[in-house]
Amino acid sequence: MRAGGLLMLASGLLVGVAIALTGCDSGAVKPDAARKPRLAAPLIEITKVPFPCPTGRKSRTTIDIEACAAKARNRVDAEINVVVRRVFAALTAIDRRTKRFGQAARFGSARVRFIDAERDWQAWAKADCSSFGDLYSGGTLSGTVSADCDLRRSRQHLREVRTLGCLFEYGHADPRGQARCLRRIPRTAIDPYASGR
Repeated sequence: MRAGGLLMLASGLLVGVAIALTGCDSGAVKPDAARKPRLAAPLIEITKVPFPCPTGRKSRTTIDIEACAAKARNRVDAEINVVVRRVFAALTAIDRRTKRFGQAARFGSARVRFIDAERDWQAWAKADCSSFGDLYSGGTLSGTVSADCDLRRSRQHLREVRTLGCLFEYGHADPRGQARCLRRIPRTAIDPYASGR
């Protein structure tokens, strides 16, 4: 009996040591968990278009129209991501300046506000275009209307982030450079009521 008890005790200890060595902890906070997550630029996910977009004037079916609109939207979204990375880099410099001068508590993080704004825009654009598609719910036109709306919203947002990029790139130090940069952007980015797509 005594040998069996020792065997059970030894196997219990062995299991305990194995659990301790594999990293099973009792809720202790690890040093990595205490670190703040690293902020990253809020990029738009580029989705793979399942169907090819026909070249020329061959796009006559609903699937062709949707595929061409999705392909065009992906190109615009890729351009948005390039500008968003630039703006995010500028905001990183602004956050460092405010931290260095002890104003971080007063103003908060510009990057966090930008991330929140971009995520909110993405959610709004998705919901808005779904609503446009709902006008034709159950029909084949639903997908094309929604895809066209996605493309229009992406083009509009590209103009908006380009404007923001110009303002950050040139700032107050170079008003002429800022004006040149803004002239390269279509007028609808600055005045939402101006005509154009």
